[in-house]
Amino acid sequence: MKINTTLVFAVLLLLIVLILPDSGQGEIVQLSWWDQSVFLKALQDVLAGKASGSVENGLVGSGYITLGVLVTKLFSTEPKNSLVLLNRLSFTLTTLVFFFS
Repeated sequence: MKINTTLVFAVLLLLIVLILPDSGQGEIVQLSWWDQSVFLKALQDVLAGKASGSVENGLVGSGYITLGVLVTKLFSTEPKNSLVLLNRLSFTLTTLVFFFS
């Protein structure tokens, strides 16, 4: 029986990124890095039912904020934790695409 090493590495990466405890830096970065704070403010505005100037001006992508809203609602998390989870998921999916291509 031949084991697909690409699949093994992809699964291991997925486990490392999603299951292992995080450093807690994601939540700190959301507040201290300017670009991440812009994404957080845009997500908070949209969740509050307000129009986000960052989205309207094209500074923040509407698709990314929509995914942020979905993650927030599906996992019942705070907006900053939703963005951290979304960052982890997008990193994992990008890596999986790299491994499989």
